[in-house]
Amino acid sequence: MEVYIWIGIAVVSLIVEVATSGLTTIWFIPPALISMVLALLHVPVAIQIAAFVILSALMILLFYKKLKENIEKKSEKTNIDALIGKEAIAEQDITYRSMGRVKVGGMSWSAYIEKDAQTISKGDFVKILSIDGVKLKVEKAEIQEKV
Repeated sequence: MEVYIWIGIAVVSLIVEVATSGLTTIWFIPPALISMVLALLHVPVAIQIAAFVILSALMILLFYKKLKENIEKKSEKTNIDALIGKEAIAEQDITYRSMGRVKVGGMSWSAYIEKDAQTISKGDFVKILSIDGVKLKVEKAEIQEKV
């Protein structure tokens, strides 16, 4: 009977992993299969459960961090994400209530500011804080050189 339980755990873990693809249950599949083999060999249930728990913990401890690092290395910033933190030049005046334009990387973008007390004049350097759709949220850069 235990064999079917371990097969069930492995199958459910596989289905959840495929459905979520978030490295959430993949750790339980090999330990479930090993516990299934132990059940086929008529090893006591307590040892099967202990093997499952210990092997699951080892899988998580040994492989999760490494796999997560590999996944993060492969994800690169897109061109648009690379703009965040860069400086641009205001092509128009920008006030709290009015949208303006800035130029960065040879391209002109709509830009806005959130601070009521701040005004950006044409030619000021701005720092890009974030991207909201096709608009850049900016603030006046600390070093100002008129262009």
